[in-house]
Amino acid sequence: MRDPYQDACVRNDAQKAIARRYMESNPIVEYTLRSYCSEGIVRNNDSRYVADLHTLFPSAPLGYVCYLWGQFLSTDGSSRDALLIPYGPSEVYLNGKLIVESNVRTERDSSAMSFVFPFRKGANNVVLCFENTVAGFGAEFGTWLGKLEYYFLMPKKEQEGFLVSRPISKRLDHISTMTVQTLPWARDREDQCTEDSFSRLFPEAGKGEYAVALALFLCKEDTELLLSKVSIVLVDGKRLAAPYFLVKGKHEVLLVSERKEDSWGFKCKGKGVFSNALLTFPSDLVWSFAGPFSSLDDALARISKRRVFETSQGFSFWKLDRKNTWVRMYNDNNLFGHWNYPLGVTLYGLAMTERAYRKRCPEFSQCIHTYLNAHLNASISTYQYAIWDKQTFKGSTAVHHLMTSLDSLDDCGSFCSTLLELAKDHELEEYAKIVSAVAEHILRKQPRLEDGTFYRKQQMHAFHNMTMWADDLYMSVPFMVRYSQYAQDPSVLDDAARQFLGFKKRLYLPEKQLFSHVYDFKRNLATGIPWGRGNGWVLFSLSELLQVLPFNHPLRKELVELFASMCSGCGRLQDKEGLWHQVLDMPSSYQETSCTAMFVASFCRGIKNGWLKDTELFTNLAKRGAEGLRKSCIDTEGHVHGVCRGSEFSCSPNYYAKKLLPRLDDTHGIGIVLIALDEMDTLEGRQP
Repeated sequence: MRDPYQDACVRNDAQKAIARRYMESNPIVEYTLRSYCSEGIVRNNDSRYVADLHTLFPSAPLGYVCYLWGQFLSTDGSSRDALLIPYGPSEVYLNGKLIVESNVRTERDSSAMSFVFPFRKGANNVVLCFENTVAGFGAEFGTWLGKLEYYFLMPKKEQEGFLVSRPISKRLDHISTMTVQTLPWARDREDQCTEDSFSRLFPEAGKGEYAVALALFLCKEDTELLLSKVSIVLVDGKRLAAPYFLVKGKHEVLLVSERKEDSWGFKCKGKGVFSNALLTFPSDLVWSFAGPFSSLDDALARISKRRVFETSQGFSFWKLDRKNTWVRMYNDNNLFGHWNYPLGVTLYGLAMTERAYRKRCPEFSQCIHTYLNAHLNASISTYQYAIWDKQTFKGSTAVHHLMTSLDSLDDCGSFCSTLLELAKDHELEEYAKIVSAVAEHILRKQPRLEDGTFYRKQQMHAFHNMTMWADDLYMSVPFMVRYSQYAQDPSVLDDAARQFLGFKKRLYLPEKQLFSHVYDFKRNLATGIPWGRGNGWVLFSLSELLQVLPFNHPLRKELVELFASMCSGCGRLQDKEGLWHQVLDMPSSYQETSCTAMFVASFCRGIKNGWLKDTELFTNLAKRGAEGLRKSCIDTEGHVHGVCRGSEFSCSPNYYAKKLLPRLDDTHGIGIVLIALDEMDTLEGRQP
């Protein structure tokens, strides 16, 4: 927590400071487009790289070694957990230092070896060394959990993957950038001319079908493009007729060609320089190709620079004229344009702030509005691309990863709840398909107990299997509340209400009037730890439901009583500074921001809606909590302090108190702090 202080600006404009800092730190930017080869060292469904060097080099002599060289670009210098699954003797070096190596036991069983990449900020060199044996040659390596994906780039190429050396008889004496550059790296084949490019790239195309080529052309003087075997020429979006004269400057050139014979391509020359119009970084592959299309109209109408398009062979994306090489989309940003559950809460908080500032500061409100539109539309518009990417490359995607590996409520419920909330007053693109996918998972695929209560049964993250988490009430109920309205289906709201009774049955601690964090079905017990944010998830989610649950609903009375009971249990544990602690009944654990904000927001809603009878008590608790947030958790620059990171679970309170330490500007806390301050302002009848 930061040092306490008084500051009138922070008191009055804390929301503005937080929202401004967040948007400035995570600006609106486009996704990165890189060249990508779908063969060689690529990621599998677990988002780890597979280096099967017996397949790549079947004639390699026994005892020879092979090196892989890649780079990881870190924006913040944070460490990443990793696994090495060796097929034979394997070593992993980071920035010249050996960080993990296999042993005879792990090599025999191909046992997973956990380790950490302690990345530094900027470019990190990762070198792997593998020895060829009769038993195996290579390894699987990368992230320890597929949902926490990351990727490596070929040095100096900005293409995903690793440079691969040819097998050599002698190891390097030491690993450094200088020594690895001396290795005999395998090279890409030479680019082939454009005269036969369409034949190579679209061999399945029939006579009379069309394909497209796209490039940028820079000419330092007025010039003429010399073209052949081209049906249509578009320059900067305008169709030209021969002769093709271009004025000095940079132009986007799009060529459409019809297949009339077996050899199918084009010629394009001019006094200037061609470059790739799609790739974010310079490349020697200057033309991007799309097709085949059954008609000229389809070729012109269906192509898109950043969305999959439908060809005569199904959905596709841009290709490059190198074997199995494509244009591929990546989200290199820390937060903007991503889809995950804490971002769902963050954007929800920004939306509440936008609405609160519409009258007082419309310019700032509009700034948030534009930002939210951009983030949500980026997520929505790339969903279909991500599905295609997953199906085409048979591995982990680099955008929308959670929605393409969907197996938990965390993956979809929180963010899609915010999507439905923002759809009420934001200009979002077509989002029905992604909402439908989320509803399908939550309502029909998410594992349930016999009484219909959600639980975690079999997930990619195996540690979570056979458990029930208090967190999952927020990962499901707010979406179900909004989806019930969106689909005009009251049965979904009934299902949401019943979830609280199922979770209460297994997690509620009546003597404390609090919830245990997790129920472990393998050991048939609740952990008994009243984790702060876990209880915050429950209480805030219940407030989301009660705001729309009909007054005559048969479960309303019981749920209002549960809400009031939890508020009493939480209220007794507020400290003298107005804050709550990481483990609620463990005063020695640290003051935690996100649970404090959740309780403040929930108390405010309980008072305004009449769910709490002792309004004076809870008004004072909410005021003290809001003041504690302003004094101790938010600084003048809009940073949010003291937020617990995402957790696993334990039966020991010390895990939460001593291992889940607080972070600065963690997205688990930013949005809910904004919501809490807005709810407090509304309760007190003032504009922010």
